[in-house]
Amino acid sequence: MRRSTKINLRFAVFALVLLLACCFCRSIAWGQSCTLPPSNMLAWWPGDGHAHDVQGGHNGKLVSATYGTGMVGEAFSFNGSNAFVQVPNSRVWGFGTEDLTIDLWANFSAVRNSGSIGRLDNVFIGDDNGPNQQNKWVFALSAGVLTFHINSPQIGPQFLAQTPFSPAPGTWHMLAVTKASGTYTIWIDGVPNTGTAQTYNTAIPRPTAPLTIGEAEGLGYFDGFIDETEIFTRALSATEIQAIFNAGSAGKCKPAVLSPSSFSFAPEPLGVTGPAKKFELTNYQNATTLDIANIALGGTDPGDFAISAKSCGPTLKPLANCTISVTFTPTATGERTAQLTSSDDAYNSPQTAQIVGLAAASLTPSTANFGTVKTGTTSHAVKFTLTNNQTATLNIASIGFGGADPTDFAVSSSTCNAQLPAKSKCSISVTFTPGSTGPRSGVLAVTDDANNSPQEAQLKGNGG
Repeated sequence: MRRSTKINLRFAVFALVLLLACCFCRSIAWGQSCTLPPSNMLAWWPGDGHAHDVQGGHNGKLVSATYGTGMVGEAFSFNGSNAFVQVPNSRVWGFGTEDLTIDLWANFSAVRNSGSIGRLDNVFIGDDNGPNQQNKWVFALSAGVLTFHINSPQIGPQFLAQTPFSPAPGTWHMLAVTKASGTYTIWIDGVPNTGTAQTYNTAIPRPTAPLTIGEAEGLGYFDGFIDETEIFTRALSATEIQAIFNAGSAGKCKPAVLSPSSFSFAPEPLGVTGPAKKFELTNYQNATTLDIANIALGGTDPGDFAISAKSCGPTLKPLANCTISVTFTPTATGERTAQLTSSDDAYNSPQTAQIVGLAAASLTPSTANFGTVKTGTTSHAVKFTLTNNQTATLNIASIGFGGADPTDFAVSSSTCNAQLPAKSKCSISVTFTPGSTGPRSGVLAVTDDANNSPQEAQLKGNGG
């Protein structure tokens, strides 16, 4: 009996140790969870087998670069001689006097040190109009120091916040530069180097060339891997930068993206369905399936739009996309708006796209009530606006009246001529002169070559 008790006791102790060990292992796994991206992100290139900017839509293309194992998922892989990522020029890369943060993970296969900081030995990211004193900004490791370099014909070369850094090849480091109220600070693995921080209040020059990751000026071709490159329009706090570093291989939580984020349908006649527009839902999570709860239309005029087809099911695999086709069938004149929405389990759910549709030409307001006017007396004028929503000239054939009592209404003035240029407006002022007592009604009608001609407004008044 005692022996059996000892065996049971030993088994219980063993089970308890095993349970604690499992809990410990799980706590480590659970600790490796993604961190939510900080606010005011301008661009984010994760490098997960694509060169998409999953934040701002500034998608890049690989030039002799490839992909490799990253700190988080995959990363851009550069050969140190002619490889880089090119992103189209945009005014948003002109930071001026604004605060900013640029951060990324870098893993060097080889580290260059020419001894000359102007050689820009190892470039992480930059935007430049060319060599020498032209508009540019570059974040690089050069001559053994991390620096944020700016230049222009007016200010000449500036190498800011020079911070010594000697990385060992094959090791991942999180590198960042912040600018807060004119003070530049370099961060290494979540820690700011305040000793080398530098205040320089001159505006960062605006280049007019593509942004590049992995080189600048045709110099400093990076040899190794760059991952999770991102730009913010403010200086991140120490807590935020440390959170990104602490997330490690889990990285920042990746979004789902619905694109385009807005679309305007071409004008259509009332009740006529135009061609479908295809929207794309992308799951940028590199290891997690997206669970889609619902894809629907909402907003002000959802009945004027319809989902005609979709390839999206209840789930979407990591780094995969599906499509939603939407059509526009105007039920009334004027601008019609709605919102396409995907509700899912991504951290940024719901994803939305704003959609707008127009009739080819519109007359507003669509109704007017002149009230009671003494018989034979002319009322005040009501102004109507004719809008040509087309990209072509609207040819106006006539402006007149119909309905039960057309002679009771008259055009008192008009700015509408025989032709109304594309995307423009004119006005028609109408008065009411009742021919007899009681309710009176009519229709203002504009006949033209738009496919929803005539455009009409219902008129009514009362003869007193």
